Amino acid sequence: MRQRHIPYGIIGLGCILILLPLTLYAQTGTSQSGLQTNAHSGAFNKDQRFWFSAPLQERIVLNLDGKELFRGIGSTSVLLSVPVGAEKDYTIQVQRRSAPPDNTLLEEQNYFIHLDKQPPQKPVLTQSTEDGLIYTIRISCELDTVLEGVYYASGVIIPFDRNEEVTSFVKTLKAPLSLIVWAVDAAGNCSEPVSFSAEKADFSIISPAPGVWQNMQRLVIENRGPGTLYWTDDGSDPFSATGQLYEKPVLIQKTGIILLRIGIKLPNGLGYEKKITYRVESPGDDPYSIPEQIHTASILNVDGEYQWAIEPGPWLDKRIPIQLVPVESYRRFINLVLKNSRGIYRYPILLDGTGNEKSDAFELAGTTITNEAGLFTQNSEKTEQQNDAVKGTAVDLDPILVSEGPLRVLFWKNIEIGVIRYHITPETSWKDYVGPILVPPEPCTFEWIVDNGLAQEGPVQRVFKALEYQFPFLQGVIQYRSLYPEPGEIHTLAAFNGNDVPTFVACTGEDLEWSILTAEGKQLVLRRTDSLPPPEPNLTAPAEAAWVSGAVRIESSLPEAEEELKTIIQATFSYPSGKVEKRQAEGVLFIDVPLESPVAISIMSYAMDGTGNKGPVVSRNFTIDANSVYVSNQGSPNGDGSRNRPVNSLEQALEIAKQLGRSSIRIQDLVFIDKPLTLVPGFTIESSMNEQRGEIRLSKDGMLLVESGTIRIGRLTIRSDAEDYPAIEVHGGNLELSNTTIFMKGRDVRAIVSTSGEIMMSNSSINLDAAQSAIALYAGDCKIVLHATTLSVKAGKYAVGVEQRRGTFLQKDGSLTVTAQDGTIWLFSNLEWAQVHQVQAALVSNFVAQACIAGGFIPQVENSTFYFKGSARQASVFNFLVSEMVKSHQLQTGGTIKGNYFIGFNSLVHASDFPMDLKTFNRTFATPDAPNFVNEDP
Repeated sequence: MRQRHIPYGIIGLGCILILLPLTLYAQTGTSQSGLQTNAHSGAFNKDQRFWFSAPLQERIVLNLDGKELFRGIGSTSVLLSVPVGAEKDYTIQVQRRSAPPDNTLLEEQNYFIHLDKQPPQKPVLTQSTEDGLIYTIRISCELDTVLEGVYYASGVIIPFDRNEEVTSFVKTLKAPLSLIVWAVDAAGNCSEPVSFSAEKADFSIISPAPGVWQNMQRLVIENRGPGTLYWTDDGSDPFSATGQLYEKPVLIQKTGIILLRIGIKLPNGLGYEKKITYRVESPGDDPYSIPEQIHTASILNVDGEYQWAIEPGPWLDKRIPIQLVPVESYRRFINLVLKNSRGIYRYPILLDGTGNEKSDAFELAGTTITNEAGLFTQNSEKTEQQNDAVKGTAVDLDPILVSEGPLRVLFWKNIEIGVIRYHITPETSWKDYVGPILVPPEPCTFEWIVDNGLAQEGPVQRVFKALEYQFPFLQGVIQYRSLYPEPGEIHTLAAFNGNDVPTFVACTGEDLEWSILTAEGKQLVLRRTDSLPPPEPNLTAPAEAAWVSGAVRIESSLPEAEEELKTIIQATFSYPSGKVEKRQAEGVLFIDVPLESPVAISIMSYAMDGTGNKGPVVSRNFTIDANSVYVSNQGSPNGDGSRNRPVNSLEQALEIAKQLGRSSIRIQDLVFIDKPLTLVPGFTIESSMNEQRGEIRLSKDGMLLVESGTIRIGRLTIRSDAEDYPAIEVHGGNLELSNTTIFMKGRDVRAIVSTSGEIMMSNSSINLDAAQSAIALYAGDCKIVLHATTLSVKAGKYAVGVEQRRGTFLQKDGSLTVTAQDGTIWLFSNLEWAQVHQVQAALVSNFVAQACIAGGFIPQVENSTFYFKGSARQASVFNFLVSEMVKSHQLQTGGTIKGNYFIGFNSLVHASDFPMDLKTFNRTFATPDAPNFVNEDP
């Protein structure tokens, strides 16, 4: 730095801050003593001519730096000058004396002049940033100079305050920012300007994140401004030769501890970096298939066991669907994490709501995806200034343009070309050029002239367009942040152009707060999109699959009470009658003892918040059975008949049921009966569980007696070894069998014997295996209904499926098989009517083979199939006992036996005095549209 000389008397002037073009002060006139001059002490950056005069009859003596230059009458002047790039101090002494011979000293004035044509050094400008958003600016100038200039920050253009003595400048400014600054010395010399600008140039590392992950991580960077990204995964400097250029997402194929460094080089030459350390534990295959981008609202179908979350949300159960929803017309990233027994997996996903499904989402991630408009359009005048000189003028007569962002400054590097005068429209007044000139951002015309004393150059014009700068602070901004577990980091979605407000949405598992701010920071919109499911409630209810006999109180509560959060209980009641009832309550549900029992109850409970989000569902299934007594082979005679304390005999269970007024006996496993047991009217005997049948074992004299009322037996197995007794005997009561199987084995066996009453069987079966004779159903004066029932009767000599005298008979669907030496499937005598529909019947016999014997009436048989598979010489389908009945039937109208298949039989009707072929048979019993068919081959 050069040593500057400031003359005595003007030291204070060196501290003056020059903010606008300098105007030289000129002192002209007459002193109080009579000496007239334009001289005054000071520092000057141009050559100076000073004149002096005294009244008539008086003399002037002029000394310059101690040397007398003039002595005489009248006036005189002196020209002070230095070469360009130099400086010099002058001392002028002027005396006013009386005329000789007196030559008396009347007045003396001294002037100290500093001529300086050496421009100061440019200011030293340093800048730094750690995030591309906030910049620290430091400016300093050499000794005995001050700063002058202008800067732009926070949407405002600010000149350096001329009333402050600014010798250094240190500020922390938010991008975008621009500045142009120069140094000014005491003589008014200006250095060349220095400039700097910075845009917002921050970036976010979407992936990876610090932590321990099971899957290799993908490097995804969201770059929100200009700059070039470099990265390393070994901890080395990303700006060194080992740094890799980041252009698009890349899979970091490393496991163990990874030291990731990511740096960005900015257009202004600065740079900064971010560091992340994480660990990948598993080198194996990734068990989950997660998309890299989503364009429309989608539910991810992820196989396997896991919990999941969208950062920074809570862990959610896999029962809650992973629903991802982009914001229409915008893009943003989320990070999905999955947790299983091995650890945590992390996946970045781009939610692209722009509708451009052809674009590579991660190509976008490599540059800019935040939907923000560029901060400014580079002013082309930076390059135009070299080509914009007016034709016909010398190059050094033209000003130089410096522009940064919204700032434009003109300056002349060579001011020795003459006196420069200028004006900027719309102003009309002309000014002397004393330093760099700020050009307004509006369109304007800059006009100047150069006067070198002998000639004048100009006027010359230069037209400036409106500044092509996009002020970002004139636009609003759309921001969002997570509210879980507390308000988090604010993210920018996009600039807001003042048009339509987006339809804000959140993915399941997110609770977001969205805001739109104006350029001035005023909040225009504040909205919340809460898609975070509430926590799983605590359910107080009977245990899973429990059986209870009394009223039940169901309560659903949350671990911690939260405002606008409630628990919902939904109950489904399935009654034995088939009726289904649904109930719903909030918090607590009371269930009284139902009138119909047992009732299977399915409970579902979940929490719901004020926005309608539902949490995980907790379920419970149990049964209220206030109408049953339980019996078990493992029970006790001292039991109370409850499910947990059953009795051990069916007889005792019936007695307790009568005492308690209950009507259901439930067999948990196996009960034994060795003597006749009369069943109580109105009772139901069934298994206690659907998946496991209870069993009644009959031995010795054991059998079940139905004497009055209705007895229902369901979902049981009845097994009898008692040869002299049927399994069930009905005398005047009604027996309803459903989903029950009867097994009997012995010499002469009968499954069910009825002397009166009703027998109704559905979805049941009878299996008999006898050494001599066997009859599945033996009844008189009885009503029998069989639906979807299977009868299988096997005997050494004689077997009948159903033998019935008087009453009515109906069998629909199901099958019936009889195997014996002498066999008959149906043996009817004097019934009011009998109907067989859609039954598969098979007869296997070696001597007497008659499928259906009917005395006194013609049964109605339709759409059934009859098989004969034995070796009997004569196998008849029907035996109507007397031919007169057949002859009389020929006179009736309407078919009674039609649509059947008879396979393997050699005779349709067993009547030797009235033989009948198929044609005659169909004409007699069938209708033309539903004939019967015969196939003699079994």
